[in-house]
Amino acid sequence: MDQQARFWRTAPVLFDVISSDDRIVYATQAEEAYLGFKTGELSGASAKLIYPDDVRQMFKGLLAGQDKSPVHMLGLKVTGSNGVTYALAASMAIIDDPEHGRCLSVVKMALGDALADVERLERENEVLSSIISTARDASYCVEFTEPVDMTAPEHEIIRQIFQNQCIWRYCNEAMSRLYRLPIGDDLNNHDVREVFARNPENESFVRELIENDFHIDGALARDHRFDGVDVFVENDVRADIRDHQLYRFWGTVRDLNSRKRREIELKSQANSALDILGSIPDPVLVVDGNGRIDGANSAVEWCLDWKVEHILGIGINNILNTDMPIDIAMKTAKPARIATPVPATAIRRDGTTLKCQATIASTSSELDHGRCVITLWLPRGNQYHATSNLETAQ
Repeated sequence: MDQQARFWRTAPVLFDVISSDDRIVYATQAEEAYLGFKTGELSGASAKLIYPDDVRQMFKGLLAGQDKSPVHMLGLKVTGSNGVTYALAASMAIIDDPEHGRCLSVVKMALGDALADVERLERENEVLSSIISTARDASYCVEFTEPVDMTAPEHEIIRQIFQNQCIWRYCNEAMSRLYRLPIGDDLNNHDVREVFARNPENESFVRELIENDFHIDGALARDHRFDGVDVFVENDVRADIRDHQLYRFWGTVRDLNSRKRREIELKSQANSALDILGSIPDPVLVVDGNGRIDGANSAVEWCLDWKVEHILGIGINNILNTDMPIDIAMKTAKPARIATPVPATAIRRDGTTLKCQATIASTSSELDHGRCVITLWLPRGNQYHATSNLETAQ
């Protein structure tokens, strides 16, 4: 045995050489010991002794030139003398052996649970990436390839944030939609500053991040969309700061323009509802599931002399009595289309009472369980004031 062969035989690595005829030409003593074989037992043996069929098929493809060589850090299975299978990481390369011709050198490393951990991390990363990419909310992560020095004065930190090299670590599809990116384009391939430009509003945004250690919700910024329009957005931001260096910050973004439009729309709807409610000449009371008054129209003021703001939050039994206890009447209330008036007594602010009829209608809302709308039909002369046929007050 020459000196080089002796070196490989005694080297403290798991190493062997596989010939084109599927035999183990050399194997180090360290590999034989690790797999439970005697010294020299593997040299000259069939590769089938320790390698399963799929691994040997891969060796065959490499030796035949069907697959590229070298191969670095590939996970493979190796079987020991006792039949136990070991998961190892291996690097392989084609060599020319003076005696055996074209061979494959295989260097292996025992990694314990490392490969299983890598596979687990890959699965978790795939799941998290899927969740982020399909999320409804726009989310992003900006990574600084040139970290920002957080020990610098505030103005210098701001300068670095807008000038240091950075990339999008990720942007989900909702980000592309929010910033009006052309269909088929990928925001991750664009410069961060195309969206997050330096302007007075964004300097204030960064200043607010600094003051809150990059842990803030609802921070305002002015970003630039790809259709050429600047938009105000609201950010929830977190960051990775280690050893006083800012490496990345991430968050979710909400378009304040669309939110503002929605607020205006809701306000308009609410105003319309209030206008309609205020135009009804009969007292209308909105009562929650606990029997407390949530709202009332202006007819309550001129018919019963109660100021609306004075009765909000008080029990309905301070304003109205029915033949059955009012709480039972509310629990048995039916939807407005089939609710019928019942005899009732309205109590005015001065303590006097008025005979009337009350329609107690359930709102039929799962979110507002037990909520009712009560319309009072008060007498006008000898008749109840109502738009439907109601009995004369007794």
